[in-house]
Amino acid sequence: MISLQPNDTVSKTVQMLKGNLQYQFGKCSSPKVQLGGGYFARSVGNVDLERVRQYVDDQIPHHGYTGEWGTALKFHNEAFTSPAFTFAHHVSILNYHLVFATQNRISLFDEVIAPNLFQYLLRISKKHQFEIDRVGVLPDHLHLVVEGIPGMSVADYALAIMNNTRHWMTQKYSGVLKEMNGWDVWRPSYYAGQLASFLKLP
Repeated sequence: MISLQPNDTVSKTVQMLKGNLQYQFGKCSSPKVQLGGGYFARSVGNVDLERVRQYVDDQIPHHGYTGEWGTALKFHNEAFTSPAFTFAHHVSILNYHLVFATQNRISLFDEVIAPNLFQYLLRISKKHQFEIDRVGVLPDHLHLVVEGIPGMSVADYALAIMNNTRHWMTQKYSGVLKEMNGWDVWRPSYYAGQLASFLKLP
């Protein structure tokens, strides 16, 4: 079990570990031990994936948004399945909970912007190689549950979401940003947590 920094990727970490282990094995074994090319990587921890999914869903009514207004503020990706990615030589299931707060906690999002934001987030996910499980948007913050790949870090995903949605809001909703004085859209910081779930093996 290994804990990574936000900018670390699983693939580079595995490469580093294998390189060092291969070197140590090579010094003390004869014939030389050769490590296989594949690996299995899974996000783990005390935060349960199903609980976070429910938490994200519950955020909308928890903050008092119900009816059609509340329905428009959440998105479940019906096409999402896990594992979301297939690789030739390894298996990975890397789930993350990401939370972004708006600049100065300004109320920027509503039931009109939210559905369009969801569709744009899907476009971002395809370009930056992550899959969206679900999204919950409140006027002043955004929750996402996503699954990523070993070659990208959670910081890569967070910055891709923040930078691209900032540009999108500027292009599509500059009037809202001007009225609310929220040109930066997001606070520069964010929350990222890895999620664990039970894996059923055949």
